[in-house]
Amino acid sequence: MSTLKSPLSKNTSSGMAHASPIAFTNTNLPAVTNPSLHRTIARASMPDALSPQSTRPATRNVRLVGAFRGSAPLRILSIQGVGSATRLRQSQIGGIWEFFSNRLFRFTPRGIGTIVRDDLFPVVGTYRLSRNSIRVSGQRSSSIGLGGGAAVFIDGIFARAQNGQVFARIIQSTTASSAFVGIGGPISGGSRNTYDFTIRMARIVGNLLR
Repeated sequence: MSTLKSPLSKNTSSGMAHASPIAFTNTNLPAVTNPSLHRTIARASMPDALSPQSTRPATRNVRLVGAFRGSAPLRILSIQGVGSATRLRQSQIGGIWEFFSNRLFRFTPRGIGTIVRDDLFPVVGTYRLSRNSIRVSGQRSSSIGLGGGAAVFIDGIFARAQNGQVFARIIQSTTASSAFVGIGGPISGGSRNTYDFTIRMARIVGNLLR
């Protein structure tokens, strides 16, 4: 879905060195030790229509099969632009990653409307399960005026370390463009900020990457 060329497939020392994955076991939602928390998350995650440009799930049969909360960024690397790493860190700590039975995910960062733009988040996209990882790819865009707009692209991989902790390496890119008519015709400009970061995840519900 995303147009980013993710470096996640490269075997670099700056990657998830602390997250050696192990075999994926079960995609079914298991019994949760805290049923009230499960019900709260499920109610918040089961709206009407989930599509890449929507923040709502698609059918009544869509189930939440797993959810994680960002707990601690371990590394943040600026690849392009002059965005704020501090704001990125603030949005990721406490951000919620939800995975649904129709192979769509939703990422809701912390601070929508304050730290991050409410016209760009939450981001919805697709995910792919393998034996030992979850790969995610999503995007959301917003139009402003005549020819202006912004978009956010997310590509990443979740994996489980040998100590049982779940880590995610995420490439997040935000673009902004503007256009106006000047002498001689349209004038346009834009910017792009891209970060590559690794974050420790806390499990909320589900059996993904057990």
